[in-house]
Amino acid sequence: MALRLIRGFWTISEDAALALAGLPPIDLEIKAPSLMRCGASRLEAHEWLLGEWQSRWQTSRWGRWTYQLIPEMAVWAEFQHKCVDYHLTQFLTDHSCSRAYLLKFRHVESAQCLFCVDGEEAAEHVLIQVHGGEGGAKDDVRYPVQP
Repeated sequence: MALRLIRGFWTISEDAALALAGLPPIDLEIKAPSLMRCGASRLEAHEWLLGEWQSRWQTSRWGRWTYQLIPEMAVWAEFQHKCVDYHLTQFLTDHSCSRAYLLKFRHVESAQCLFCVDGEEAAEHVLIQVHGGEGGAKDDVRYPVQP
């Protein structure tokens, strides 16, 4: 479901897909109501869910580029007006049509950047070094991404 919400492809990790969609893992969603039956308030159960999800997100092996851009799950998940489309998803997960990604599937012979010829063309390289160079938008780039 998360992949459909973010218009992503099956190669995106579950952790990154859930993060971008703002959907907590299903096992946490199931456990939160049981906490309320044990006496916790709705707010306490919600805070527990966000805390557990944040902990998993911080320690996950997958979706590290996405984590660099969106480190705080609570802020991203609770933002009501986000619109994540196919192209934004591709960039936020580093699954764009960059040469580094295409090389993994042997669609190109080299990952060499066509813009600056200095490095490997990946999402971070294009954002920071190519578009962030002299006269570029490097000062406008903010980590983490604000929803």
